[in-house]
Amino acid sequence: MIVKVHNKHGEVICQVSIDREIGNSEDIEKWLWDTAEHIAHEIKERSEVIGEHFAEHVERKIKNPSLLEKLKRRVAGPPRYFDIPITMFEDYQCPTCGRDTIQPMSRVGPVWAVGYSPEYELGGYSCQNPDCPIHDLVVLKILVDRIDEKPER
Repeated sequence: MIVKVHNKHGEVICQVSIDREIGNSEDIEKWLWDTAEHIAHEIKERSEVIGEHFAEHVERKIKNPSLLEKLKRRVAGPPRYFDIPITMFEDYQCPTCGRDTIQPMSRVGPVWAVGYSPEYELGGYSCQNPDCPIHDLVVLKILVDRIDEKPER
């Protein structure tokens, strides 16, 4: 079964291949977007917390007050999010089963592998709870990256 995932403009932005029948494609598409939104929210929150800890650490290390003020002016403005090692983002809560079993998935050649390694491309996220009805359904990273295109339903 192939599920086409549409953005709010009705354009197909990706396709997800499912090896078994789970339900109708609209329900799966909605679940994919909802889970991507959940993961994007978690990444943003965790990035902000890590950024605050980093800023506090830098502030303690810099002894020159004028240099510290110069750095603060330079980074002033809207917050910027940067890539944090993906291992800090393991164990997201699955919105379907409620357990902390969503893990990053990497593309290793033509197959998916659970976990993240810098050698391989981060392709998405998947619930690893074998009792979850959507076990091993991969939420592609493109959905998390483009969450602002989620359709209104």
